[in-house]
Amino acid sequence: MDIDFVKQTEEQAAIATRAAFGDTALGLNSIINTWFKVQLFPGEREPVTSDQGSFQSYAYFHCLQSPYTLLSAVELWQRALYVEASILLRHSLEAFVQLRYFEKHSELCINHVTEQPKGRVRFQTMFDDVVPGLYDVAYRNLSKIAHGNMVFGFRGDMSASTSQGPQHTVPVIAGAQFERNLAMLVHTFLIITMLGFLNYYQRFFPKNTIAENAAVAEELSEARRWLESVFEHNVSDPILFDAARSLVFI
Repeated sequence: MDIDFVKQTEEQAAIATRAAFGDTALGLNSIINTWFKVQLFPGEREPVTSDQGSFQSYAYFHCLQSPYTLLSAVELWQRALYVEASILLRHSLEAFVQLRYFEKHSELCINHVTEQPKGRVRFQTMFDDVVPGLYDVAYRNLSKIAHGNMVFGFRGDMSASTSQGPQHTVPVIAGAQFERNLAMLVHTFLIITMLGFLNYYQRFFPKNTIAENAAVAEELSEARRWLESVFEHNVSDPILFDAARSLVFI
């Protein structure tokens, strides 16, 4: 096995991803393209010396970064690099939950960002404040992947495992390999995170100028409708569905 072999398996996995997800796989790139355009229209922000202004400055740079991170996550997901995509999605979900939290508690934002003594707010506190229960049902699972706790599930072919007495053998997956359940898990968090950012942008920046560009305004509306439809039809876990809906819908 070498890099050329891995790249070949990634191309095969990408074909399998497109076959399994169809227009949804292509639609994610279109959504991110729209999200890049939206960054040009934050409008006037409050003075940075105010609580609301410090929050908006923090939100502005998180939103600027997010399409780059999400684009990378989508490309990794398409090539069946599920661990790597999950690590980026954990980061993106953290960023969005922070914005939801500091929108409500803007007076706490600057001390958190500048790491003042006793100024940092724990992520679990943020999650529990924004959507009680979401930390366990969503973030903790992504963290297990990011911290390596579940890597055997991505690199070991559990369906082909064998047992003989005390000996348990799990064949290793070499290269990239499309796996429907893992692909759906990552896809679910892609949809959740993208929908959150797109739905809340105009809340974070109430003086945005998106309406001044009719084409971008229509693209944003269509992107939100498409994501909401995919969310409604593809998030099958009822507990995650309810928690995520409270996080990303207005």
